[in-house]
Amino acid sequence: MKKVIFLLTTVLLFSCGESNDKIEKSVQSEPSKNHVAVYDFHTDHPCESCITIENLTKETLNENFSSNMKDSTITFTLINVDSPENQVMAEEYDAFGTALMITVFKDGEEDILDLTEWAFDAIHGDNFKSELKKELGIALKKL
Repeated sequence: MKKVIFLLTTVLLFSCGESNDKIEKSVQSEPSKNHVAVYDFHTDHPCESCITIENLTKETLNENFSSNMKDSTITFTLINVDSPENQVMAEEYDAFGTALMITVFKDGEEDILDLTEWAFDAIHGDNFKSELKKELGIALKKL
């Protein structure tokens, strides 16, 4: 099941065409068995806040976790919930619109942290990137 989800998310990344080069390269390689996955779910027509969440998440990953992205300790995937091929994953994560999730995959177990509500609140302040950096640091320590 985990391999199927990873394969689906990899395919989705290439079909969305919205991710930047640094992030896209990190997902192309096979992630380590234990890794942190950042999933940014969106719809066909994301609002300005949704786009801001995506951009701030990418900036945080590129500025603070580029080595983790390069070695696939952290992966990022942008997922369109309106695409039929993404319905299974959207249902698994209860993501039927914009959602930001961090999932720690360790020893065959998943630990999911839903940051959606926080992300919408945090984009209106100055602490989005610092708080996301903190949450990703905590997630990495779980590996």
